[in-house]
Amino acid sequence: MNAAATLEPVLEWRMPDAVLQAARAAAADVDHAARFPHEAFAALKQAKLLGALVPKSLGGLGLTLTQVAGQCQALAGVCGSAGMVLAMHHIQVASLVRHAIRQPWHRAFLERVCRDQLLLASATSEVDIGGGLRTSICAVERKDGRFVVEKKASAVSYAEAADALMLTARAHPDAVAGDQALVVLEGEGLKLHPRESWDAMGMRGTCSGAFLVEGEGDEAQVFETPFSDVAAQSMVPISHILWGSVWTGIAGDAVLRARACLRSRMKAGVSDLPNGTQRLVEAVEVLRHGTPEEILAEVQRHASGVNLSTIYRTLEVLESVGLVTHAHIGHGAPTYHAVDEHPHIHLVCDACGDVTSVPAGVANPFVDALYLDYGFRTDIAHVSVHGRCRACLADGAGNNADTVRG
Repeated sequence: MNAAATLEPVLEWRMPDAVLQAARAAAADVDHAARFPHEAFAALKQAKLLGALVPKSLGGLGLTLTQVAGQCQALAGVCGSAGMVLAMHHIQVASLVRHAIRQPWHRAFLERVCRDQLLLASATSEVDIGGGLRTSICAVERKDGRFVVEKKASAVSYAEAADALMLTARAHPDAVAGDQALVVLEGEGLKLHPRESWDAMGMRGTCSGAFLVEGEGDEAQVFETPFSDVAAQSMVPISHILWGSVWTGIAGDAVLRARACLRSRMKAGVSDLPNGTQRLVEAVEVLRHGTPEEILAEVQRHASGVNLSTIYRTLEVLESVGLVTHAHIGHGAPTYHAVDEHPHIHLVCDACGDVTSVPAGVANPFVDALYLDYGFRTDIAHVSVHGRCRACLADGAGNNADTVRG
């Protein structure tokens, strides 16, 4: 399920449906087999999304962190492992863009990330330092414009699926543990020796494990900016933002699953809800778009003791748990309808009163324009469009006035 249907991503630049479909189809096998989500990343690369945070001048998409966070949220809603891997990749790309883009080697590397859709991983943890990000035992050893480094990394995710690895180490053999450098390892200059794996429950597709990492390369591959600055200004805060988006996506999917389970139980006549509450939900489903007064009339066909104040209180509770929602279709009271996993908007005919539900996606260009041009995020669930339906237009009823109402 797509968590974006419940928890609207913080982004208006949406994750392509092809990516979500590929990730969703493989998600169960990815976790069961503890394998890398190749299908999702093939689709991501096809959409050129691994360079999303890279400026357009270097061949990237030039998206904002807010937009990328929304994409991670949407992807995690269908496959938690794919969403987490994408988030970790973006953390590395963001560190490059923010701290090394003026270094010729790294600038050219960012161009290759975009052109070849390279996947970046990281090795910041190390055996015997207790999982601390800001200390290292291993060191970068430099000589004649080259460097070598060897690190016993305690946890590296998707190392064998990545095209390059960003590794932390002491800046030089005499440096203290907190004086660290960040280096990019790739190609023949990167050798991975698996040591042990661990079961990342629910995230098995990240393929996390311990590795002995051997690296070498041109000294130009070392960040000029100390890792302390990279960590404090980019890597740590961006990790919190993107990981938070991933957890939000996973939580949104859990909400959808719980809601679907409850609705299916109710339709099957099995419910933990009080009998009167279940009757109200059934009335909402029967009416499709009913006002509280209309819902009361429907409920009273089976339970005459219910009054309007009870209807209002119960609708408020049901809306708070996501079983029903309301829209302002006309000038009077709001109308309520059951929530499903497909958001929709309402087309209201002012001539005949007919209400038609259409997929919310048809309004995406309009919604995106409001956000991009005015910074306004639309609550699409409460949108109704007033005008004339096809039948009334054919009959010549009314005029062509169209009005959007929230």
